[in-house]
Amino acid sequence: MNQDVLYYVSLKGLINKNGKILLLRDPNMEYEKQIELPGGKMQSGETDFHKTLLREIKEETGLKVTIGKPFDVTFFEYLKSSKHRNRNKKIFIVVFECFYQSGNVKLSNEHDAYWWADKNNFEDIFTSKSNLYEIVKKYFGEK
Repeated sequence: MNQDVLYYVSLKGLINKNGKILLLRDPNMEYEKQIELPGGKMQSGETDFHKTLLREIKEETGLKVTIGKPFDVTFFEYLKSSKHRNRNKKIFIVVFECFYQSGNVKLSNEHDAYWWADKNNFEDIFTSKSNLYEIVKKYFGEK
């Protein structure tokens, strides 16, 4: 019998504001300054996906949003050799469609840039064809 593996759960938001979605850049990722969605891992004691995602979005962007349906699920594994705070973690990522309610973007220290991307410019923002790129492509393909 194979040994159980510890996985983390991360919740990300496709925040829709007038047909555009918010993309963030994490300067601490080795992979050409990784583009990502607002959100993050569940912390000890958290069991409610929506509350966790609302907390993460508020912490990372300062925005108030409402959460819609889950849109997609993906997986990411940080390399053991990574210098990132999540090195050697295996993470399942649940992506929810979210809707902007109010606020101006105020980035936390985890990110150094952001874009409101639409179906015409999102490809210019990504530096690689990552799992997230495919999710964003799918999202705009369904709109």
